[in-house]
Amino acid sequence: MVLGFSQNSIKLLSLLWLTIGTIFSCNKNLEVKYVPILQKHEVYVILRGTNSKEGIIAKSYNTLDKRPSHSGILIYDNEQWLVYHIIPNKKDKTALVVNTLEEFMQKTQESNQFFAILQENIGYNQIHDEIRKQLKVLTDSHIYFDYDFCLENAFNYLYCSEFVVKVLSQATDFAFNPTPLNATVIGLHSAFLQRAYLDYYPVDFFLSSECFELVYEESI
Repeated sequence: MVLGFSQNSIKLLSLLWLTIGTIFSCNKNLEVKYVPILQKHEVYVILRGTNSKEGIIAKSYNTLDKRPSHSGILIYDNEQWLVYHIIPNKKDKTALVVNTLEEFMQKTQESNQFFAILQENIGYNQIHDEIRKQLKVLTDSHIYFDYDFCLENAFNYLYCSEFVVKVLSQATDFAFNPTPLNATVIGLHSAFLQRAYLDYYPVDFFLSSECFELVYEESI
């Protein structure tokens, strides 16, 4: 017996398979739309903004743009895009986390409000190799989250924007060496931060710096 399909039946079956494929692949598409704008030999700073408690506090100390609350370094390695970033963690676990770009996005699907990718444009010839060396050193170390938000403590106590600035500064032999800002700690934040004044690198610093070029931005 030979099965025959009409033209309309074939179109219907094609549409059905396309719909099924879309449903089962939707979780993989998070990364796809960003990849075409990225170049594998470049280094990027990646930002995201959430409405978590930590995110709201971080945004409060931005100077120009209140959307970003977290930052990391995005590079291509081992045939995939990887995000190196600092998060609060238990002391027996390093605070330096390495996620794929897809994982970095998935962790913020419920509270993600902002997402941006900036290309490094510092102009230091050896920066890409040096950044990878710095990342290797820090990945091999035990990194603690810097709850004191202090720029003068040990090298392995870091918070997110301090980590990005430190890696880029050391990779350029301090040719890139931005001046930290000083701010009075706001109201109840002093109980969380345990200090009245703050010397810090705001997360939105990268958006206003001439050393970085915005290549993608999304606000929800």
